Amino acid sequence: RTQLQISARELANLLGRNEPQVLTVAGKLNTPKINQLERELLSAEVGDLPELRQAATRRTRVEQARQAALGVHLPSLKATAEVSRQSFVKSELLDSAANAWNIGLTLTIPLFSGFSMIHERHSYSAQALQAEADEQATLQNATLERARSQENLRLARQKVESSEHALEQIGRAHV
Repeated sequence: RTQLQISARELANLLGRNEPQVLTVAGKLNTPKINQLERELLSAEVGDLPELRQAATRRTRVEQARQAALGVHLPSLKATAEVSRQSFVKSELLDSAANAWNIGLTLTIPLFSGFSMIHERHSYSAQALQAEADEQATLQNATLERARSQENLRLARQKVESSEHALEQIGRAHV
């Protein structure tokens, strides 16, 4: 027995008609708009996915943290200025000998950081490699998921076409 015959018998039993009768299948099979789904799938870019943007942001943050941490070991230049008065008496307010000006530059060059810079570089390099690997894995997963979706869509189209064909055959056979 076919599935259609079994379903017809069950429907007849539910309706309270146990005698064999001919059932007519009429109507239209409402199929999803597969063409529209396929166009949307093909037009969507893999790079627009939020997961990929998040992975790229992680990679950028690691690079920024690396630059900030290693910037401590770079030379620095500071400018200082100082104005002071030797006397606050009214008669000496405009006297140039009572005022003192100091301007200076301080250049700091780190000579030895206790090998912490080497450790920090290795640590940030490893983090950058991990972030890049995560981004590549996310891209591969997105590409694989897109290929699977396209294949599933192709199979769904075949199933819909075969269902429509079977419905036409049933309609012709019972008319």
